[in-house]
Amino acid sequence: MLSHQGTTFAADMGYRSRDGGWLPGISVFRREPSRILRVSDTGFCPGDDFCALWHIFDLLPDGAEVWQPKYRYG
Repeated sequence: MLSHQGTTFAADMGYRSRDGGWLPGISVFRREPSRILRVSDTGFCPGDDFCALWHIFDLLPDGAEVWQPKYRYG
């Protein structure tokens, strides 16, 4: 875990949108003798396996597809 406050790290990794909004995701790095290598990454989105709540939403009568959050943050 690290903090990118005051840096361009989030944008460099592709986790900032063109308008400056956040794009949630995760990257995995490996330290090698002469460099740090990003070996994989993925973005988070509705329905992904990183949020167990989506599987609970699938149990709703209308499923997860019609659910929308009540509030918008950001």
